[in-house]
Amino acid sequence: MIRLPPAVLPVIDLRQGQAVHARAGERSIYQPLQSKWIENAHQPLLLCTSLRHALGCDEFYVADLDALTGTGHHRDLLQQMINHRFRLWLDVGINSGEEIEYWMKAGVHRLIVASESLSSMVVLQEGIAQGHVSSLVFSLDLYQGQVRCLKEVFTSSQPMDVVAEVYEKGIRQFILLDTAGVGMSSGCATWPLCMAVRRQFPEAIIVTGGGVRTWAEVTTMQQAGIAQVLVSTLLHQVDPRSSELARLPLLLAQP
Repeated sequence: MIRLPPAVLPVIDLRQGQAVHARAGERSIYQPLQSKWIENAHQPLLLCTSLRHALGCDEFYVADLDALTGTGHHRDLLQQMINHRFRLWLDVGINSGEEIEYWMKAGVHRLIVASESLSSMVVLQEGIAQGHVSSLVFSLDLYQGQVRCLKEVFTSSQPMDVVAEVYEKGIRQFILLDTAGVGMSSGCATWPLCMAVRRQFPEAIIVTGGGVRTWAEVTTMQQAGIAQVLVSTLLHQVDPRSSELARLPLLLAQP
């Protein structure tokens, strides 16, 4: 089996029971996911299973867009994924200590607390107090370089200041993501910010993505100390059954 390197974290965005293709952060226009090599890729469990069988993937970044927008949720489906032993980095718009406890008991691998959803730093502090700091990931959500958050949550709206404030609370795992570039294959816009965070906070574990164009770009990020790179569009443009795979040394690397 060809195995996807641990540096690649496949992304699955859920809306109304389907996996959808995220583009530029405009959630209202997301369409059911299509893949060059997975038939019916919009079916979430089938998608996960296909990625497991083809590329050895058991770990996924999953965003419940219905939960994030307050229009519903995918709790049953997400629990099925967990029961199938998929390790989820889950973003459901966490906004209370009770939600953190619920998903930790449900068996989530990593739980994302996102700047766009957070109403108070107290939520983050509650999660830490519950003993979940090693499982919590703070997502700094940007749009065209601007932090997406409520004004009263952080003392500053500058990206580095927000990271510093969260780091001071004890969080060490960060996702830095500019949704304007998601699905656009325009290059990872957060690259300079990632390097700045890495210089100032060398102990931070950094995950990024959004607009990744090539596997060489992923390799460069990995070599620069980025722990994992979120990938969706690029992943589904490659057919692992074809000779195209031979030109992707990253995919051939063993974990």
